[in-house]
Amino acid sequence: MSAPAERPRGPRAALSGAALSGAALFGAALFGAALSGAVGCDDAPPPLPAARPASPAGTQGGGGAPGGAPGGAPGGALGGAGAPGGAPGGAPGGAPGGAPGGAPGGAGAPGRLDGLPDAPAGAPQLALPIAPEDVALMRPHPIIGVDHEPGGGVRTQCRDHHERAFPFCYDEHEGSDLILEGGFVTMDAGSARVVAAAAGRVTRVEDGHYDRCHADLLSADVTCDGRPVVANRVHLAHAGGWETRYLHLRAGSVRVRVGQEVACGEALALVGSSGYSSAPHLHFELRDDLGRVRDPFAGPASQPYSLWVDEAPAGAPPATATTSALPAARCAP
Repeated sequence: MSAPAERPRGPRAALSGAALSGAALFGAALFGAALSGAVGCDDAPPPLPAARPASPAGTQGGGGAPGGAPGGAPGGALGGAGAPGGAPGGAPGGAPGGAPGGAPGGAGAPGRLDGLPDAPAGAPQLALPIAPEDVALMRPHPIIGVDHEPGGGVRTQCRDHHERAFPFCYDEHEGSDLILEGGFVTMDAGSARVVAAAAGRVTRVEDGHYDRCHADLLSADVTCDGRPVVANRVHLAHAGGWETRYLHLRAGSVRVRVGQEVACGEALALVGSSGYSSAPHLHFELRDDLGRVRDPFAGPASQPYSLWVDEAPAGAPPATATTSALPAARCAP
């Protein structure tokens, strides 16, 4: 089946400044940049179109950015359906916890810790794409998620999987942004390792681009200090035509090559701030066999089941109207 035409993408809201690590300053910078009309996601953002058609339910488009700007590449750099590849989570169609895939709305699989229903047969089961030992380096709140209500040209108008508005999302955001706690200080100290969320095959690699891009509060935009605004990235193809994308990686940190088969949890690179990114973070994006962006989080605006192995670790507080939690960093059995 051929992939549908890409939905037009407009400017994104630039989020908080690279040097601003506090949650309050982060939110203030993001809000100010959004109101000013600054862009904040694509490597080369296009002008805002007069009108944007809504995407099908559960699908969206675009790169993301923490602290300030999401950063995928427009069109060819971020577009394209995933090629068939390795099996997600080690078993095609395996439901969370290793049980066979069930229908949406079914009882939680035995291996799940979050109590959510099984995903459909053939859907990937994803681990948090951060090495378990490095999860403490990532900020659990906020996770800037997929926008399920794109359009209108208002940067702060959005709806994430949990029906929450900005700053849990922003207009036309196409992925989940996981923010590195401590920003460039943590990045310079070694950063956090980005790992494969499921078993698959490497289909695209970009490395070597400037990785200290940051928000410029005076212009309410993102700058790469005069260098090309291009994100370092890795794309993986999974069973059934699903694809995961990992953007804004640290320069020189990519450990894989195109065509390489990787296991769930295998190291890919380090969190950085390359491309249209206002601060160090990982933009994680999931696409289905038609090339449509899918939100891995369960919720009233996405789907009743989660595409994470566990949407929240055992003992973690559930997401609320004002908080979020990182999914578990464990692969499907």
